[in-house]
Amino acid sequence: RLIRPSKGGRPSKNSLSVLVDFVAAAYVSATGKNYRRKWDGDNLPFHQILELLFEVLGIDASTDEAIRRQRNARHTQINK
Repeated sequence: RLIRPSKGGRPSKNSLSVLVDFVAAAYVSATGKNYRRKWDGDNLPFHQILELLFEVLGIDASTDEAIRRQRNARHTQINK
């Protein structure tokens, strides 16, 4: 049950990082493969999954940027 109606557009950076964290954990657990940011011409399954989720949830954000933020946040927490 939703507590409040969802809003379209870009969610907060923290909410987006949490979503990417959950999807990344599920992806790595299911495939045994690591994920990375996308380069020109790459067709990466992890990006395809995130792009589909963003589309279905109405999130207007770059998947590559969301991955970059999530990985940087995780790296910062490890170094603290």
